[in-house]
Amino acid sequence: MLYRSADAHEQTEPMLTTEPLGPRARDAGQMEALFGSGWPAFISADRLAEEYLPQVRERFTGFELVVLDDESPVAAGWAVPIAWDGTRDGLPAGYGDSLRRALEGGDGGDDPGRLRCAGSP
Repeated sequence: MLYRSADAHEQTEPMLTTEPLGPRARDAGQMEALFGSGWPAFISADRLAEEYLPQVRERFTGFELVVLDDESPVAAGWAVPIAWDGTRDGLPAGYGDSLRRALEGGDGGDDPGRLRCAGSP
């Protein structure tokens, strides 16, 4: 655990830490509390995202992270790699389109080069 302190004689408090979500077992009650509030409407209403989300979660597990306060999860998030040419027109059309592009390898196999934050309850 990391600690912050300006002076070695001060009492210290734990800092938040981040680690991959998958490698170790998590308390089911803590995870339910974290994810139980659901997702924003723009995510749950996106039918394209609904179609691609199971494949994305399976393929990009290495991009799933959890933020811990001591040992309690307080936030989680994940991302997907996408290609972007740097132009406004080259941006994904929306949340679901970014998932599609990640699964298709960046529209034609281009080097992704960017991460798109896909969720963070």
